[in-house]
Amino acid sequence: MILLSIVCVVKDDQAGLDRTLHSLIHSNEIEPEHLQEFEVVIVDGSESAIDPTNYDWNVNYLWEAPTGIYPAMNTGLRLAKGQYIYFLNAGDEIAAPETFNKLLNDLRDLESNNPGCWLFGPIEIVSKTGGKTITPQWDYQKQKANLFSRGHFPSHQGTVMRVSQLRATGGFNVRFTVAADYAAFLAISQISDPVIVDYPLARFFEGGTSTKQWKKAASEFHAARRQLLAPTGLDSIKERYFTAVKYTKEFIYREILSARR
Repeated sequence: MILLSIVCVVKDDQAGLDRTLHSLIHSNEIEPEHLQEFEVVIVDGSESAIDPTNYDWNVNYLWEAPTGIYPAMNTGLRLAKGQYIYFLNAGDEIAAPETFNKLLNDLRDLESNNPGCWLFGPIEIVSKTGGKTITPQWDYQKQKANLFSRGHFPSHQGTVMRVSQLRATGGFNVRFTVAADYAAFLAISQISDPVIVDYPLARFFEGGTSTKQWKKAASEFHAARRQLLAPTGLDSIKERYFTAVKYTKEFIYREILSARR
């Protein structure tokens, strides 16, 4: 049985794909008997130089005419054979050599004890200047009580979902151009609460689409909450309030950064 499908979406980023696969290869804590418990699904919108036979684990490589990151992630979801799915796109890295074995162990426990759950943990964020920070401990229940409108949520690099759950909610809604992963997280949160781990899962390098288009991302986050959580009355007021506060803080922060340049 394949326990975990790692989906890697790539387009015109051979160096990023190499870095991602390199981080998997050097996850040297993976026990040999568990190498067949996971697969890597590569959905390529360019023509990367990948030979699946070079790896000790299952590699499913598919070239697909590029239509966007979320359609490609949906393709990965469709192809996944694992019980759980983890999106580690080109350029992302496994956080540390011991991370992957920890994750497999936790997923085995999930499968045995609570197969309805999903899992998330912190990630390491590397800024454009090379600074590194670990995302802080996330109070899931507190954020859920506030309709996730305070601006904190687990990134897809820190989230592992059950394949059947993600498929049941429709995968990634491509009407959201920069926040479909956030919308998918909201949908999953309505099915079950997660298991939270305290070790970083991945290393993410800033500069992605949502980082560059933060205003559009903020608008889509709000739209996703309105659509999927459908707040009414006081909840609706609270969601709009925290959305406005988060947007204002982000605007001021970016204005200060721009003035310093």
